[in-house]
Amino acid sequence: METKVREYLEAGVRMVWVAYPRQRTIHIYRDDGTSDLVTGDGVLAREDVIPGFQCAASEIFQRP
Repeated sequence: METKVREYLEAGVRMVWVAYPRQRTIHIYRDDGTSDLVTGDGVLAREDVIPGFQCAASEIFQRP
């Protein structure tokens, strides 16, 4: 997975999210080399990439 994330970032993608459903976590990798781990009600947002978008990590893993 790390290789694929690196390939995306090297190709010009500004941010990559990798979701781990069993752990209910999302790892965020950024083009500036920083990363974060978001869990539970942690917020996924990046105004400079997707203006106005905001979502709690827990919403990603909700079942219908």
